Amino acid sequence: MADVVTGEPWLSPRALALLVAASLLLSQTAGSLYAELGRAVPDGVAALGNLLIALSVIAWFRAYTRAHSIAWVFDMGTFLLVLWFLLVPYYLVRREGWRGLGRVGVFVLAYAAAVLSGGVAARIGIALLRAETGP
Repeated sequence: MADVVTGEPWLSPRALALLVAASLLLSQTAGSLYAELGRAVPDGVAALGNLLIALSVIAWFRAYTRAHSIAWVFDMGTFLLVLWFLLVPYYLVRREGWRGLGRVGVFVLAYAAAVLSGGVAARIGIALLRAETGP
């Protein structure tokens, strides 16, 4: 995730952390919207949401490992795509100890906040849609 010519990162780790939060919120809002409409979430939407979350976490983790000079093992990208929810906490706790566990806790809280706010956003969107079109 760096410019080919200068080698500078495109996004800072802080900006990538915001990308993770936005992907969590977007994924949960889409699922809640379908639930509010009384419909099952299509498989493609669920898969896209999961992929978006995984890729944003991988992008953040890549910037994190570069900033802390942590070498990636061979084929780490594939491992992360499949097992990001296990590997990222492992590396954080191994590298930072209790502080890393705190970062994992922040992610869990962000996920919970995304579930709650996604549901609220979906309900507001449905209410606005129904108010526009009538009962």
